[in-house]
Amino acid sequence: VQDVPNDQEGLEEHITIAVCHAVTGEILTRVWVRRDDIVGTLREAVLRETGQDELALHLVFESRVLEDETSLAEVGLRDGDVVFLVRTPL
Repeated sequence: VQDVPNDQEGLEEHITIAVCHAVTGEILTRVWVRRDDIVGTLREAVLRETGQDELALHLVFESRVLEDETSLAEVGLRDGDVVFLVRTPL
């Protein structure tokens, strides 16, 4: 799990997202990102935390697959939300 910065300035811009396995519901990791980051940044954080770079990862929120270039704010992700991870072999 990523460390939360010690400084209090700008914390309102950061959110913690739980990433769960889409089939089992198991929490795989929690990642700490900025609301104005794009989905691709979230995907990179998930890859770093899980070490599963041999798989294609699809992130799903509210029943829709998230596109890498969309911002987390546009998607509607807020602090504490859950994103589901679908893994497929490359």
